[in-house]
Amino acid sequence: MIYDSRFYGTAIGGMDFDPRADRGAGDIVFTSRDIFYQFPDPAAVDVNEKSDYYVEAEPIDIEKLKQQYPDKAAFIKADLIDLVQGDKVDLDQVRFRSPTDVKTVIEGSSPYDAGTRDQALKLTLYMRDNEFIEDEVKDMDSQGIEQVKYVQRLKYPNGRKLCMAGGVLLDDGPIGYDDGQFPLFRLVNYMDPRTFWGIGDVEQTMGPQKIFNKIISFTLDVLTLMGNPIWVVDTTAGIDTDNIFNQPGLIIEKEPGSEVKRQDGVELQHYVLQLIDRVKLWFDDISGNNDVSRGVNPEGGVTAASAIESLQSAAQTRVRQKSRNLDAALQNMGQLYLSRVLQFKTAPQVYRITNNQNVTKYFRFHVAPVMDEAGNPVLDDKGDPQRVAHLVPYMENPETGQFAEGMPKQIPIKGSLDVKVATGSSLPFAKRERIEMANMAIKVGAIDPPAWLEAVDYPNWQVVLEQVKARQAEAAQMEMAAQAQAPGQIPQGAA
Repeated sequence: MIYDSRFYGTAIGGMDFDPRADRGAGDIVFTSRDIFYQFPDPAAVDVNEKSDYYVEAEPIDIEKLKQQYPDKAAFIKADLIDLVQGDKVDLDQVRFRSPTDVKTVIEGSSPYDAGTRDQALKLTLYMRDNEFIEDEVKDMDSQGIEQVKYVQRLKYPNGRKLCMAGGVLLDDGPIGYDDGQFPLFRLVNYMDPRTFWGIGDVEQTMGPQKIFNKIISFTLDVLTLMGNPIWVVDTTAGIDTDNIFNQPGLIIEKEPGSEVKRQDGVELQHYVLQLIDRVKLWFDDISGNNDVSRGVNPEGGVTAASAIESLQSAAQTRVRQKSRNLDAALQNMGQLYLSRVLQFKTAPQVYRITNNQNVTKYFRFHVAPVMDEAGNPVLDDKGDPQRVAHLVPYMENPETGQFAEGMPKQIPIKGSLDVKVATGSSLPFAKRERIEMANMAIKVGAIDPPAWLEAVDYPNWQVVLEQVKARQAEAAQMEMAAQAQAPGQIPQGAA
């Protein structure tokens, strides 16, 4: 996704639940979608913001479609048109499609059978449907008479999903996720305000690159034409000009009194190379690639540490902007992932977490509905079943190395969980700033050594701190033992 966002400005990722994954147990699957197959709502500013629908159009093999939808396998036909007989950029070509088969004819060409491609364009539509249905509800009035009421509710409260391929409706129903969001998220390289699509690095540098290529092309043309000077030969020189070649050590015999010489070529204008350098600087300014970001000492003789630090901080402006966009995309991704976990992880599974100090922890987790005494699920105010997360940590015995179950916990699930992402803390400039601040704080005595180790994110700083404390305690014991002397003994050096 990061490469797509840099090249095309926008990248799309999906977070789905595949019931066939993990040997049929089901698992959460992340996929990076092809940006050319995405068609969002024109009014959308994000996948799930001001977006009433979202369409994906992807070529799929017929065999895969038949496996996914076996009940519609007999009706799925290939409908992709191979453009080998026409120019893809020529949109004015007239095409005819037979109403009885899948043959397509481009005007002035022979018929082409689209069925030989063995692919169909699968259209997947996610939409927020406002269709209502009425439920019959029986209630008692104040006089004890039974009354029938009709309550309207949305047919697809969490969204609707339709799939079509080869002109056949393959699926029509709810999206299948409780969060009410389209199962997609977006990553942009640079924000374009109030629009869905972002701005890529290639789009910004395309103009200067074309100018640079044209200048280099003109320069090479000048060198090619003028780098091979012409010959000036008198008609009375008695030389066959067809025998004059540009070869080292060429000897030419001419008639006395005649002249044979080569004209000097026209030199390359001095402003051409200056223009090339100017375009290069323009290119670097637009792309944000300067001497400081490349680790090169900037021109001008900047040697002061504070000045260099200011230049380095300014050089990371674009990196910070991209980092914020990445944080936003990962936050949306985390929200979708947590939603899938809370909805589908109903069977106990053991998870592993590795922290920054490479310390591994294990715990068992699953989600289960709350049941009443009769074994029926307990509903909340919205009519949805209440759920509880069951968490059992595994504790390691330091003596035997074996893991044992800890105290189980039950955490009620209410609403959606918040996700916080901070990728900027791992970037080089952020680490450097954090280390410099920690060094200044410990010099003035604002923090102690344990806080300094934690601030600089020293590897295994907890273990290092315990070792330092152990050495200090050992040194203190040795000092106390040296001071504890027998009664009446005169310390060495005492008068």
